[in-house]
Amino acid sequence: MPTEHDVKRLVQVVLQPERDDAKKRLDNTGYWGDTGYWVLRAVIEVERAIYRGSQFLDRPHDLWLREVIRETEAAHQTYRQEEEDPDGYGSATLHQCLARLRQISEDLEAALAKSKPDE
Repeated sequence: MPTEHDVKRLVQVVLQPERDDAKKRLDNTGYWGDTGYWVLRAVIEVERAIYRGSQFLDRPHDLWLREVIRETEAAHQTYRQEEEDPDGYGSATLHQCLARLRQISEDLEAALAKSKPDE
């Protein structure tokens, strides 16, 4: 079963590249305008979705990750409906995070399938 450490590690792997991108943009608003704000808003939404998925820590890792992905997809849909995000930077950030989560999930499922004895 996943642990709190797994949640924190997932947050780190999925969100650190986007946090770094937001910082770069926020540090140079003269060039990037308010895009860093939108990237950071999206990062916060993904982090919230991952922690909402923590309610499923009683499930195996692969099922837990599926729930985290569902929560993140729902957050992306809500974000697209409710946020202005004039240039789409936040939505693109959510999309990138979802792609990372899906890849992690696929890799985990492939590893689990390999480790199962032949039936």
